[in-house]
Amino acid sequence: MLTRKRWIEVARIGVTGLIALLVWQGLVPIQVLWVAIAIGLYRLVKTGVLNLIHEHKTAPRSSSPLRRWWLCSVARRWRMLS
Repeated sequence: MLTRKRWIEVARIGVTGLIALLVWQGLVPIQVLWVAIAIGLYRLVKTGVLNLIHEHKTAPRSSSPLRRWWLCSVARRWRMLS
């Protein structure tokens, strides 16, 4: 079902496509296309960044590869000292 938000997304994609066509025809400078792409991708990038932040907050600390590497290197050093 197409809600109001989805219609806005469809319109955003359509406008970006129209501007790409106008750039291809040489009627609009490429800078306008870059702005249209940035506006078109805003929602996608925002959702991706928010999901990444949420995943980082909820991920268990022990699953981080960097943290595991650090803990193993500390354990190796500790064994060498004792």
